[in-house]
Amino acid sequence: MIEYKGVNNMKKFVRAAVLFMMMLALLCLCGFSAAESAQQERQIIRVGIRDTIRHNTHQTGVYDSIDIELVTEAFRRMGYEPEFVPIQRSKMKQMLTNCKVDCVLACDDGSLDLSEYAYSDHYINGRLAVMVPAKSSIKTLADLKGVRMAVRMDSQCERYFDNHGKIGMLLTFPSLTDAVDAMRYFHAEAVAGDMAEMMCLTGRDRSQYRLLEDYITTGQKCVLFDKVRGAQWVEPLNNAFRAMRADGFTEAVIEKHGAEEASFLEGVE
Repeated sequence: MIEYKGVNNMKKFVRAAVLFMMMLALLCLCGFSAAESAQQERQIIRVGIRDTIRHNTHQTGVYDSIDIELVTEAFRRMGYEPEFVPIQRSKMKQMLTNCKVDCVLACDDGSLDLSEYAYSDHYINGRLAVMVPAKSSIKTLADLKGVRMAVRMDSQCERYFDNHGKIGMLLTFPSLTDAVDAMRYFHAEAVAGDMAEMMCLTGRDRSQYRLLEDYITTGQKCVLFDKVRGAQWVEPLNNAFRAMRADGFTEAVIEKHGAEEASFLEGVE
């Protein structure tokens, strides 16, 4: 039987192509298995977050704020995979004591009794601020008289404006998302809430809004643990936060969200 060279060459080419595809598939499978194995090797750590942060999931499908990103990276550097659990502020100590969560993201604004917890160093500044449209004539808190203000119901901002009575009308909403939308669609002239969260919520429209020059309250964010059970995590977490500031990760996250590094890291060592 006569075999032509062209046919032989074609057979060799097909065999080589099949062999190449099999090797490529094997490499991909190995890479996937390695990544999956690395993910499985990380221990889960349950991180309690304010239940209002749930609003950030409607755009990306994941929790999204500056402090969430920083804490996620810090725990991953420690070999843990964070699992975020929305909790009420009033129940955070109970959740820690009952092992429902391993730690809680909190802001040391003077309202916490830190002696009841083991806690990390401050890793970022936390501020309650007021956001307005970029073209608004409102510059400071003193300019809010007569303004329609949107806030999350049962929040520190709601209590602040109830007590100070500087505004024209206080509009309360189930979440900060709804409060920001009220400003976005002109039902409110301003919105008050956590500065970092409002920056995340405005996202791509960030240039259309700005923060007032002064703040409602200032504090510094930290991670709280049960005083006995959680002490083991404090120093490794502090080391991770310090390393992230040193290698530029913290600054990159802040810049990604359109914020100024100085406003978030001033006084943070």
